[in-house]
Amino acid sequence: MTSFHRFKAIDWLRGLSVLFMIECHCLYFLTPELERTPAWYELQAINGLVSVAFLFAAGFSTGLITARAAGDAVTRRRRSKRTLLRVAEVVGLSLYIHAANHPVFSQPAWWLRVDILMCISIGLVMLWAVVTGCRGRNGLAAGTLVGLWLVLLFGTFWAAPYRGGEIVTGLLNNSNGSLFPVFPWCGYLLLGGAMGVLASHPTAGRQRLVIGIAFMTGLGLLLTMTPLGPRLWRPFAEAKFETYIVSNTFERLWKLGAVCLALLAISRAAQWTMLARAGSFAVRPAGAVLNYFSRTALSAYFVHLMLLYGFLGLQFTQMWHRRSTWDQYAWRVGVMYVLTAAVCHAMHKARLAIEGMIRTALAARDEPAAIPAT
Repeated sequence: MTSFHRFKAIDWLRGLSVLFMIECHCLYFLTPELERTPAWYELQAINGLVSVAFLFAAGFSTGLITARAAGDAVTRRRRSKRTLLRVAEVVGLSLYIHAANHPVFSQPAWWLRVDILMCISIGLVMLWAVVTGCRGRNGLAAGTLVGLWLVLLFGTFWAAPYRGGEIVTGLLNNSNGSLFPVFPWCGYLLLGGAMGVLASHPTAGRQRLVIGIAFMTGLGLLLTMTPLGPRLWRPFAEAKFETYIVSNTFERLWKLGAVCLALLAISRAAQWTMLARAGSFAVRPAGAVLNYFSRTALSAYFVHLMLLYGFLGLQFTQMWHRRSTWDQYAWRVGVMYVLTAAVCHAMHKARLAIEGMIRTALAARDEPAAIPAT
């Protein structure tokens, strides 16, 4: 008997990344003297995982559904169209945000600076090409994705110091202002995609996912908490390469892995009758919030930025920037959560209404004309 699991833990991870993204961006509300304080550093230690978790979850979901469809030609074509349309949507949103927030027409070089949405788009195309090309050979697909992750990771040693043409530089490093260059950021998405491929097995997917994340966590701990890591980076440092980006990647991976394992354990425990009853008052509401922000992750990202930085000339939070104490910051972050969720809900309802009107119009057009009575 085969069945496909819904991995709530990864949904919750995506939802958490959206919530902490909002919190992270709202740090701009704080007055300048509250920056670089102990509380600020504690939040930033958590916020360092936001983009990693976002990329990992995006890769996981795409790897999972693409691998499940890769073995059948008809399903593979249908899924490929959906994936590429999704990528086009992400690219379009990335270009709009660029145009709305930067002088892209007077300074065209801004188009070449890779933000997180463009990084996700590039990574999703790479992931789709690998999994679809393997045509159901998911072991080969997972191995290829891990290999590409290693290429992007260790290629960072050579990509980081590159200073060449404007187009290539934006993809390789952040020297021209790219926040999420392909090296090494796309690697997090590809690694998430490999975990999604492992999890796509109809019966052993959950077990394989746990093993894969446990291995990722253990590898990160080994290379950050033992002398093996410094020994590995020493030859690169002696060759005058900057090793921080690569070594920091493994620190992020073990922390991300620990969060994923904890969420997997919670989601598993929530399925047990006794624990589900005992913890329902805590798990269910929290799970509902995380699931909502997980489903609306892309629109929540857009809405949050528009609320934070302005939309069509309207600035909604200008009076809070650099003028908030910690107490004010706390309730203002709560307001941003509520506003983001409310606007996303309104956008969803509007989209459903528009789609309903389009379907009604098409159905009316296709109906045969009534035959007049004789």
